[in-house]
Amino acid sequence: QVSKFGLRVAGLVVMARLVTPGDYGVFAMVATLTGLLTMLKDAGLSMATVQSKTITHDDISTLFWVNVTVGAALACVAAALAPFLAHFYGDPRIIAPVTAIGLSFIFSGLATQHTALLQRQMRFKTLETIAVASQFSGAVVMLSTAYWGAGYWSLVFNVLAIRAANAALILAA
Repeated sequence: QVSKFGLRVAGLVVMARLVTPGDYGVFAMVATLTGLLTMLKDAGLSMATVQSKTITHDDISTLFWVNVTVGAALACVAAALAPFLAHFYGDPRIIAPVTAIGLSFIFSGLATQHTALLQRQMRFKTLETIAVASQFSGAVVMLSTAYWGAGYWSLVFNVLAIRAANAALILAA
């Protein structure tokens, strides 16, 4: 937890020099919708895997595909609602970032059941190592893209890099 927090704080301190307050504002508008959708991303299905006394391969497979479907559906919802959010805020710049961050729900859907299996097996050190590595990869992507002038997109790329790295590492574990 300390490592993840340190990476976040260090990244944000450096980012304060690389992007404008306006870029943070655009990202904050994007985060209103994506934050709301994030609460729905696993639909509570991961706890079924963790808490069930017995679980079969078929159960896990079904829950995996349900989570992938929920992730894809949330990505579509984000893309569909992006123009309405842009109209609400009066800023068309947020359409593309909302749609892009929507892709992160697909990564989350791919990782949800595998994360639950690691929790069920009590492999907490593995999970935290993956979380720190994912946070680090996101920070590297965010800082390098911000350095090259990506503005608010560097914050979007951070979210995508964290979720993609997390999914890849969870699947590998």
